[in-house]
Amino acid sequence: MKPQPILPTVQNYDWGEQGNSALIPRLLGIRPKKNVPYAELWLGAPQLKFLVKILTASKNLSIQAHPNAAQAKAGFAREKNIRDKSLRNYRDPNPKYEMIIALSDFYLLSGFRKLDDIAREWKKSKALLKLSEPPKTSIKAFYGKLMTLDPNLVNLALAEHIRALGPLSRHSKNSAAYWFLKAAHAHCPGTSKDRGLLAFYLLNLIHLKPSEAHFIRAGRLHSHLEGRGIEVMTHSDNVVRGGLTSKHVDLSELLKICSFSPDLPDILKADSDGEFTVPGRPFRVQMTPRKRETAPFLKAERGNWGEILLQICYKKFNQNLKISCYN
Repeated sequence: MKPQPILPTVQNYDWGEQGNSALIPRLLGIRPKKNVPYAELWLGAPQLKFLVKILTASKNLSIQAHPNAAQAKAGFAREKNIRDKSLRNYRDPNPKYEMIIALSDFYLLSGFRKLDDIAREWKKSKALLKLSEPPKTSIKAFYGKLMTLDPNLVNLALAEHIRALGPLSRHSKNSAAYWFLKAAHAHCPGTSKDRGLLAFYLLNLIHLKPSEAHFIRAGRLHSHLEGRGIEVMTHSDNVVRGGLTSKHVDLSELLKICSFSPDLPDILKADSDGEFTVPGRPFRVQMTPRKRETAPFLKAERGNWGEILLQICYKKFNQNLKISCYN
């Protein structure tokens, strides 16, 4: 049986790319609509155990984490009778694991920094010190305190910190200050400031180069900031958000499912056979070079064994990908 074409689905979330430079319309060979953001291109089928997306972010996604198997099962049972689905964290009983493979320079936050690193960064800001002393023993206690502070205090301190940092052009993309300011301008132009901004001084900042990847475990607090990538994820829509979004935020549930153990996030590279070592093996991703096209190119098919076969060319990224389940 020959591979079958996959009909892609476009998602127009507000953080997506707009205009003639937007990648998704170019991959589809269509003219972009005026003032319409192109954020994700979904490639998959309901019966598959995973979903592949082309993700193009011009600004940050929400601060969020995903549940493990036990948390997803319990959360779905607890929330399934809530009629308004926009108020639910759990839309299904499945855990959610995901991996982002960079098509371009891709920036994200992922996992908590070491306690000493957080404290050192915190001490640099007089405004942040008005919210709390630097953490000494527990990241979870520190984060929980920040997320429950009086909103007026948070607004004043964050506004002062924004003024102290000055213009965005003063800062490098390799600094927390740059992404803090960019998110503040995008999400909080008025006097009300989102406490989710504090995550930029708590989480690891990662810069992926094309073909590099990062795996996001369950419970890992993260946010995609900017860039183009291929996202591979288990088939689940369970998201617990902690800020920088107009969607449902549940800080109480976030504190329950998050992992607060600090670590240095892994940057994954394909081995000599083109395969990524995916922690826990929720899915298998293999990558082999292909000829370069003169323009952005995408072809997606479903293979005989529930595989997704992806051919994609974009600048330096010219690859065939096979995404499948481990036997």
